Amino acid sequence: MLSGKTVLVTGATGQVALPIVRALAPQNRVLAFGRFLKAEDRARVAALGAEVVQGDLARGELDAIPQALD
Repeated sequence: MLSGKTVLVTGATGQVALPIVRALAPQNRVLAFGRFLKAEDRARVAALGAEVVQGDLARGELDAIPQALD
């Protein structure tokens, strides 16, 4: 399992990505990227210990993603 890394997870509220966020966040810096249209989605991901990064890949909204990722 990864530990001590900075990881970007896209689509963070989805059926596949949310369990990945849940698994990685305790031991890593997880940047959870997504549209986060609902406040409860943002809160759920943040409660897992991930940093919420809001944007939309389809619209090319990538400016909020840091360059330094593992």
